[in-house]
Amino acid sequence: MKSFQALAVYLAVVCLGAAALAPWVYLVAQKLAVQFSVFDVLAGQPFHRYVNRCLYAAALAGLWPLLRRLGLRSIREIGFANPIQNWRRAFAGFGIGFATLASVATLALLSGARQPNAQLNLQELASHLINATTSCLAVAVLEEFLFRGVVFGGLRKSVVPAIALILSSALYSAVHFYERPPTPEHITWASGFETFGLMFHGITKTQTLIPGFFSLLIAGGILCWSYHSTGTLWFSVGLHAGWVFWLKSYAKLTQEAPGYHESLWGTNKLYDGWIAFGSIGLTALLLRWRFPPPRGVIQWK
Repeated sequence: MKSFQALAVYLAVVCLGAAALAPWVYLVAQKLAVQFSVFDVLAGQPFHRYVNRCLYAAALAGLWPLLRRLGLRSIREIGFANPIQNWRRAFAGFGIGFATLASVATLALLSGARQPNAQLNLQELASHLINATTSCLAVAVLEEFLFRGVVFGGLRKSVVPAIALILSSALYSAVHFYERPPTPEHITWASGFETFGLMFHGITKTQTLIPGFFSLLIAGGILCWSYHSTGTLWFSVGLHAGWVFWLKSYAKLTQEAPGYHESLWGTNKLYDGWIAFGSIGLTALLLRWRFPPPRGVIQWK
């Protein structure tokens, strides 16, 4: 259970450390802004951003010790095998991911639930496509490295892969639902802990959990399954990138039409509607057929 314990300690230290550090970083920024105007923009940021950035910093600082504890000492062990040998997998994954959510957007347009964004000119469209492509690649690589390569890869050393899949996918889904609470009236040593709790208050709301949380839970499971079955992260990276492209593009390329049913088609986030839930579920069934459980040293059951 060493890998499970290492991940649990890592998450606890990152969360508690960030919550404890954020008030001090905030207060230092305020004092610097009094002396130097260049820090005005930094000092004017809402407190929840300080908590969020401290989470990133703490997670990055503790990553190397965690990787050593998990026995993940190379990029290959994390799942990034030779990209030249796996580019077909990455492109195939991207195509499936792109089609999964493109079908939802297409159905929304054909049904009249949404309509093309007529205010979007050619220059804005080109700029968005470049930004969305860059973003989807960066997010896919980063999140696959962390949630599948490190968390899932580490957990499956301690528990059966099915349990590792559920735990890592639940964590992956949960972190997408943090809210942006207002800055406390007075910043004290405890403000980071209070704000941290409020940031994840959204996960307790029924309309957030159903179906949004479960859509991402299934998506995380698909990505874990793909990694475990193929032995590399490249198919998962491509699949994830295809999804993220549409998550970044749905609200930009389309807009709500009169009579829009949000529960059915989702908000501008796209994944929180029942149609997207069904599309992601169908993708799970497809890939379960395409990638049967591997037989080898690590068994799925």
